[in-house]
Amino acid sequence: MIRAFPLVLLFLLIVAAWLWTKNRALRNEITASQELIAMAAPESMVEDASEPHSLTEALLRDSEQASGIASALQGGDHAEIVRSLFAWAKNDPAAALKWFEEDGQHLQSNSAMEFTPGHFLGALLAGIAANHPEQALSHLKASRANGDGSSDALFFRVAQFLDSTELTRFTEALVREPDSQLRLEGLRSTVSSLALTGRTEAAQTLVARSSQSSDPEERSTVALNFILNARLEGTQEDSAALADWLIKISPEDDVSQNIMSFIDRWASSHYNHTAQWLNEQDSDAPWRDQAVAAFARQAQKADPDTAREWAETISDEALRITVLGDFD
Repeated sequence: MIRAFPLVLLFLLIVAAWLWTKNRALRNEITASQELIAMAAPESMVEDASEPHSLTEALLRDSEQASGIASALQGGDHAEIVRSLFAWAKNDPAAALKWFEEDGQHLQSNSAMEFTPGHFLGALLAGIAANHPEQALSHLKASRANGDGSSDALFFRVAQFLDSTELTRFTEALVREPDSQLRLEGLRSTVSSLALTGRTEAAQTLVARSSQSSDPEERSTVALNFILNARLEGTQEDSAALADWLIKISPEDDVSQNIMSFIDRWASSHYNHTAQWLNEQDSDAPWRDQAVAAFARQAQKADPDTAREWAETISDEALRITVLGDFD
């Protein structure tokens, strides 16, 4: 009887492709907003008491006084507005939110700005999330319902601002969020943001925590978004360590999908490194056939002969025939 491995592999590859497409918008935003990302890195949000930003200083002196934002608008310093909205909302969320809702409409509707309205809303929500994560989640839910930009993009921006302590508080609130759709969107976008901006350790912490969830969709979505967005431009040892870590933290039901998706991406840019890692793995590992199938499909583009040799080592006959069929 023909076994179902080829169909399972096809399904998993389709899921990975769908998630990759969904993440392209976030990747494009990273490319288009390098100044914002550099500014929003956690270490850059720590106030330097010796050289405070003038607008931030004014807002923190009197949180109800927003003339500084108006001045920044006239001067076109949109990065300063983003910084200051974050600092203001962190210091006095009620005042910042009130101003944004009543007097900040020009930030939300001015299409001539170099930053989108979502950048300003994201900075505001990040400031609230720093100390009041449940309140921030409530506003994120309301923004989604009101159509105030993509909740994926808002979660993505919020994660860029938070330092490690704030991020821990926020993700703890997120995993407790009763709205399953909001929780899944938040986890997916937060882990993508962390992985893309090089905060790998924080992203791994979130993946490991989600791997213990009883919801298979949450486990697979968070893991795949990490895999699709993790930075693999480091050393061979760094990528190999990530592969080993994925095997270690993945539940038995998820390990084949996770390692197959990782191998598919790793082999697309460094197939020699991937082959060396595969050579070092147990030939009886339950995920090996799916991993080798993903590797062979990617390696075929650069080295068809090597890829075929690997495909011939697949132990499951039906899957081996399917993969080898791609070489004909």
